Amino acid sequence: MKQYSVNEEIVAKISNHLCELGNLEFDISGNHFLAQKGTDYSINNQEGNLRESNYFGRNLEYTLLVNGMKIPIVIQLYENIKKQYRIFLFGKGNKMLTSVNLTKGLDGEKIIFDIQIKISSPQNLSCEERSNIRDDIVKELRNNGLKADKKNHIEFGQYDIPSDQFINTNAEKLIKDLMIIGICKNREMFF
Repeated sequence: MKQYSVNEEIVAKISNHLCELGNLEFDISGNHFLAQKGTDYSINNQEGNLRESNYFGRNLEYTLLVNGMKIPIVIQLYENIKKQYRIFLFGKGNKMLTSVNLTKGLDGEKIIFDIQIKISSPQNLSCEERSNIRDDIVKELRNNGLKADKKNHIEFGQYDIPSDQFINTNAEKLIKDLMIIGICKNREMFF
């Protein structure tokens, strides 16, 4: 079996699948979201400056329309300072809503898209309060069709490197699920 690593070539192939997406629609707990391509102004990282290493460019900038609100979000894919490729979902004010580590998700010939739901802030919360918040988020994700294991990992698809295809997902579903996870983790911004 060939040994794979997550590198520029593989990341560019994943990016090619995802950059072709248009508008997206989905529901979360009875709220209808329309993710329209583009934003009135770019929120792409660091006061609107696009990271040169962002594989998506401005192709995955969206305006979320929900409950009369217009909320800009952006999805980026780049190699971070730890030399790991990650897909990030950012909201207004460059707030990171969630991310998935492609480098750590490598499993043989596949990349597993997996996010563990953890609550680390605010610091003034007790362990019990954080656990309750995490459990509420996981329950909401389950109610919206995502699966969580006993350690609160949400696996929302895989990418098969040799065949250059998604497994148990497709480009549109992968991005919708990433948005759903980010929104559920940051409810106060969207509801």
